[in-house]
Amino acid sequence: MSVSPAASWGTRLVEPPRRSGSIRAVVTPLVLAALAGLFGPAGIAMAGPEGPIASTSHHSTLSPTVSDSLKLRLKLPEKVKAGVAVPMTLRAENLRQEPLDLYLTGRPIAFDIIVLDEEGRVAWRRLEGEIISMVLRMETLAPGDILQFTHTWDQRSDAGDPVPPGTYTVRGELPAEGGPLVTKARTLRITP
Repeated sequence: MSVSPAASWGTRLVEPPRRSGSIRAVVTPLVLAALAGLFGPAGIAMAGPEGPIASTSHHSTLSPTVSDSLKLRLKLPEKVKAGVAVPMTLRAENLRQEPLDLYLTGRPIAFDIIVLDEEGRVAWRRLEGEIISMVLRMETLAPGDILQFTHTWDQRSDAGDPVPPGTYTVRGELPAEGGPLVTKARTLRITP
């Protein structure tokens, strides 16, 4: 098993600057043309209403409905003191015995981490206010390879205020063609 090295496309350890506002997408002419079915990235056949994008290569292709091909998990501490930075790692691992093509969005590859309070309201979202380039990128993972993204949360809400001690639900997302790939929810306790 290996961890994919940092690359100019999306350093596997990504920390873009924070912005306020809502998530926005930038759609380039290339993306519009690909979505319209005029052309797609080399080796890709764009899907119709019957299904997700598919690769013409001899690799497996992942859609959000395939779960036996990819292990997606979010690593974070179970408990932290109020005000202490929370390290979070989102990992995608190829579980197959053959290469796996992931069709991910963004340049660099976008990933999101969402923190919900005890009432289920969004307390913080990593991509809140970010402009996401809607560039479709194919990332090929060899058998056992891991694509990894990290972020450290400063325990502040999207409004910039410190969140109170309590129990929070955290999940990670990788925006992909056909919908986001989502981790299982994790619990984070913030103590006084």
